[in-house]
Amino acid sequence: MNILSVLPAALRRTDCGHYRYAGRALAATLLGASLLLGSGCGSSTEKRLPQAEQTSEQALDERYRLAQIAASNGQHAAAIKLYRELLAALPGQAPLHCELADAASADQQFELALHHYQKALELAPTMAEAWRGIGRTRLAEQQLAQAREALEQAWQLNSEDPLTLNSLGVTADLQNRHRQAQQYYREAMALQPGNQEFRNNLALSHLLAGQPQQTVDLLYPLVRSGRASAKVRNNLAVALGLLGADGQARAVMTAQEPEQQQQNLAYFHWLRTQGQHSGTEYQRLNSGQQSGVDQNSAEANARTSAVVVQP
Repeated sequence: MNILSVLPAALRRTDCGHYRYAGRALAATLLGASLLLGSGCGSSTEKRLPQAEQTSEQALDERYRLAQIAASNGQHAAAIKLYRELLAALPGQAPLHCELADAASADQQFELALHHYQKALELAPTMAEAWRGIGRTRLAEQQLAQAREALEQAWQLNSEDPLTLNSLGVTADLQNRHRQAQQYYREAMALQPGNQEFRNNLALSHLLAGQPQQTVDLLYPLVRSGRASAKVRNNLAVALGLLGADGQARAVMTAQEPEQQQQNLAYFHWLRTQGQHSGTEYQRLNSGQQSGVDQNSAEANARTSAVVVQP
């Protein structure tokens, strides 16, 4: 992408439009997408630099390309450095602030991320992607009320952004508003029907709401198709275990060592005997209260991987 294409001419409206954010699903897959943190700051508007500045255009293009490559490859520190250099040469560009913030948030430099999202909003108050970035960053920090406020602002500016809807679902689930969360995920799936993270998050929401059969109904088709990620298989195994289908759960956990499978099955049996079909214990494990949860999953594997069911 040409660096000029992200420059929001002072007289034009700036929109960031591509979804890249490398994060993980539900909060992290539910605090995952996912949340996959998705950097989505890029503009389709165009601006011609003053003639005196045209000579540096090629060098800026190359730097911008390298920044995007670094960010997409998870080299966030390198991306941040490059974006800072771009902003030094092109101050006052909201999309560059937004993309730098995406990289900082993915690198868990939350204070830096929030600073640059705010800078982007000072320059472009209606930039939905910056509001979404603030919401996802707050979500990664477990600041749920602030995350919800920012994400709702992003939704008001762009109600058809599936990443915002997914993040709103993550936030709602972590606040035990499962029915509302499920509505958000379904809306996100309607916009991106093939997105496995959204379906996984919806299935997890049903699991947390004490509805393991709905989780099975949502995830089994993915496993049968051979397209299921390890995360999806593990979550399906949890639901099957809660339903007492140990044989099916064991078959789904084929990638795990026999000893790990046995530990998981024992855990599922314990949940059943304790009457934990409500998902409360599973939610506690997935809220980071025990070791084994990757809080960098973004939207942080705090939900998709119970301690005994590693993704």
